[in-house]
Amino acid sequence: MNLDSLLPNLGEWLRGTGPESDVVVSTRIRLARNLSDIPFTTRANNHQKAEIEQRVREAVAKSDIAPRLEYLSVMGLMPLDRLFLVERQLISRELANALEGPRGVAFDTRESVSVMVNEEDHLRIQVMRSGMSLEETWEQINAVDDNLEARLPYAFHERFGFLTACPTNVGTGMRASVMLHLPALGITKQIEKVFKALQKINLVVRGLYGEGTRASGDLYQISNQVTLGKSEPRLLAEIREVIAMIPEYLKKPGVLGIGEIGLNKNTANEATVFQEHVDLAMKTNELILIHTPHLEDKFKGTRMIVDMLKNDKRVKPERVCIDHVEEHTVRLALENGFWCGMTLYPITKCTPARAADIVEMYGPDRIMVNSAGDWGRSDPLAVPEFIQEMKRRKHPEALIEKVVYHNPLEFWRQSNNWKEGV
Repeated sequence: MNLDSLLPNLGEWLRGTGPESDVVVSTRIRLARNLSDIPFTTRANNHQKAEIEQRVREAVAKSDIAPRLEYLSVMGLMPLDRLFLVERQLISRELANALEGPRGVAFDTRESVSVMVNEEDHLRIQVMRSGMSLEETWEQINAVDDNLEARLPYAFHERFGFLTACPTNVGTGMRASVMLHLPALGITKQIEKVFKALQKINLVVRGLYGEGTRASGDLYQISNQVTLGKSEPRLLAEIREVIAMIPEYLKKPGVLGIGEIGLNKNTANEATVFQEHVDLAMKTNELILIHTPHLEDKFKGTRMIVDMLKNDKRVKPERVCIDHVEEHTVRLALENGFWCGMTLYPITKCTPARAADIVEMYGPDRIMVNSAGDWGRSDPLAVPEFIQEMKRRKHPEALIEKVVYHNPLEFWRQSNNWKEGV
């Protein structure tokens, strides 16, 4: 990327076009993430930092992040270019000058999304928006984070959450902040009172360029102080309050079962909630549709799910569909008597061609396919593409219809609310 092309435009944080931008200059959310198989940057050598940089560059290049990000190596930039990126809030002062070894940043031409590499953490993902825009900023950075997590093994602990170089970031790894222009409070000498009041509710005030910087031009960043979040008992209590509301929805005619329930990070809390969902399904005699984790956690999570279901003698395997199976998990589900769902995507997860391979390997019994529009690049027409793939392989129409039509009918007809011809 040629930095000169950015000169005619204001950076995202300076546009002044967002909601309440007369006071709230910008909204920023930052996520700290690290790779699970490489030491933190404070312990990593230059060879390991180069590996981190290469893996992140490849993940960004292959990702579906919108807008598109381009990568710059900070090591190869002139001092003036580094200062330009700092002033645009795309990199920190530390990444620009204080740190050593391979490092860089990926960002979009609007300067709203950036990913710093080999700062205090392996990745510092950031989204900025003009004005007061916390919800929209969170939705965008969450999508960016999910996209990268699908391609990089994050360091995550089932008790502590995301692991970070600094203990104050452990947990969510998130800092949400708004930059405020508060000249009147400065002139009237009331700004210190505001700072003290904010500290009492676990908010901190920082300068123009974040932690360790002083205010300039009456601009202040106000952000959260706590990243570990609520206590586990409190979290579970809130989830149980939601579970208690589900039976009322089960009475609605369009509800065919309970799902998707299951695991994502394979934590003890998730297992507890999953078992409570299963208990509810047993008490209400509902079908169960199960979500299995993504990527490297999938087999472990599927194994945990199967074990919990098998240990509950009330569960009838023929009334449970384990969704999102792939080559390494389908046998585990089928051999234990469960139905299997293959969620089809054009590139990631299970493609139509891979689904056809699985049917050829394990047969059509208790297997069905579905499409999605929710995760990375998706294709709502993936099931018709699976049909065409099966036809190209000369499979008979009866076998194809069994997988895409008769099998789903056989499973869902078991639902209490199923009605034919309605």
